[in-house]
Amino acid sequence: MTVKLSPSILSSDFANLGAAVREAEAAGAEWVHVDVMDGHFVPNITIGVPVVRSLRKATRLPLDVHLMIERPERYIEAFANAGADIITVHQEATVHLHRAVQQIRSLSRKAGVAINPGTPVGMLDEILPYVDLVLVMSVNPGFGGQDFIPTSPAKIGTVRDALDRLDRFDVEIEVDGGISTATAAGVVAAGASVLVAGSAIFNDRASVAENVAKLRRPSTRPRPGWRNGRRSGLKTGSGKGSVEMIENYHAANIKTNLAPRSTAGKSRSKKATDEEGAETPKPRRGASPRRRSSRARSGSRRGEPEA
Repeated sequence: MTVKLSPSILSSDFANLGAAVREAEAAGAEWVHVDVMDGHFVPNITIGVPVVRSLRKATRLPLDVHLMIERPERYIEAFANAGADIITVHQEATVHLHRAVQQIRSLSRKAGVAINPGTPVGMLDEILPYVDLVLVMSVNPGFGGQDFIPTSPAKIGTVRDALDRLDRFDVEIEVDGGISTATAAGVVAAGASVLVAGSAIFNDRASVAENVAKLRRPSTRPRPGWRNGRRSGLKTGSGKGSVEMIENYHAANIKTNLAPRSTAGKSRSKKATDEEGAETPKPRRGASPRRRSSRARSGSRRGEPEA
């Protein structure tokens, strides 16, 4: 499975959405990410069904529609009919998550489930057998341009492990939030297969094509605390759709780095050293040979044999 780029139009020029999408397609992007916000589930309002319908006419790329809305099941069919190819709903946004996923799949669309930074991966245990994609939010949803949450790679690795235990190697792991040349390699090494990037692609510093090329070749400098990629199916190299994975990342999980250091090992070592010292004490420098104990001397005076 190759690593895909899904440029988020949330950071593009809304007056020229069609042109922005065509530019991303020409640059080699695999998907187009569409953030739908309702002002209730997240503190922002963006776009809806009419914009998705218009985008469908502007590109042949799959439309990756991320519903950050309450009770998304009310709008799933409308977005599917408008041209969405992938529809992702939030675990936190509906009490009937399985029903929503089944509704998406019944419409012959790929079904994704997203989790916020504060939601544990264990909340997905019952739905993982039914999804095509898991979206890990690496920022709090609602606004573009936020800083990447540094514990996200560990969370991605936990999702990958959970999917591997189910033999769901076909499920995509998408990451959304703070993706840049500084963070892309780390999330890929953790197990991500789809990178959502907004301000890293649509900005005034360089063209879309230049920014896409930069993300495809992230820095190869090892960054401690991010886990090695464990998914043998991921391809590396410069082929289309691939992001060069980092093979020499620090092996320790970031959770280990964040956990308080244990002193148990030090205590045991000190105790062992003390015991060894008690059994074979080292002579002091310049000390004379050990004298007989007072008991031995007194026993000798009483005519008792010395030990």
